[in-house]
Amino acid sequence: MVNKQSKKVVKLNKEFDMNNKKWKSVVIFATIIGLTFACKKEDNDDETNLLALAILAQNTGFVSVNYGDGFTAFRTADPAGKPERKENIDGLERKTSVEITFNFTSTNGEIRLFGSVDQNLRFDSSNKNAYISIKPTSLVSSVIGTTNPTAGQAGGANFVPGLTSTSYCFDIHREVESLNEVKYHLIGWPKACASLTTADRQSTGYVLNFEADAYENASSKLANAALTEIFAGYAFKDAAVTSIRFNQPLALGGSIKQ
Repeated sequence: MVNKQSKKVVKLNKEFDMNNKKWKSVVIFATIIGLTFACKKEDNDDETNLLALAILAQNTGFVSVNYGDGFTAFRTADPAGKPERKENIDGLERKTSVEITFNFTSTNGEIRLFGSVDQNLRFDSSNKNAYISIKPTSLVSSVIGTTNPTAGQAGGANFVPGLTSTSYCFDIHREVESLNEVKYHLIGWPKACASLTTADRQSTGYVLNFEADAYENASSKLANAALTEIFAGYAFKDAAVTSIRFNQPLALGGSIKQ
């Protein structure tokens, strides 16, 4: 009888230890999150802050990327969005939505959003284009060497956040017209994705609606793009990204033509 009670006590102690370890893990992770978002620009312990960011990224499905130019950057750990078969190539077309909540810590802040890029956030393997750039005073869409400042055009003026906390919803589509014509279609709404109505998701409801050629007469690149340009990601400086998620596309309307 004593042996049975002793074994039961040992078992309970083990269970308590396991639960205590789990609770400590939760507390440690919560502390890391708190450290990450409580960090201020004047903090001197940059290494600790970067470590917290890296650990947070690993636990939320993102991988740290050495993007450069003063940005802190992450990409999705797995392929993002919805792949579609076009021109007999699986995943040639890819469409991704992104919801982001953020604020800027200075007027020099910038956030870049990427869809259908490689593991280094590059498009076409050689440069850092094909992204949506958000700044305190403007929103810019960049594809290859063609930059389109959208403030005051195609609804871009509605995406000027200042320094306050803001939530936006975007779709980033790599669309295939033919093997010789592939486009990036950038769509956006100045609200959270959960707030979108069916009317918002139709082409007539897009607030940001920009499309530009990506590949022209370069069919040899496409099969490789379908295999490597499968990630989504973001880069930021002088900004705090408090929430970001990449998911299936939300836009329901067809592509536009320039």
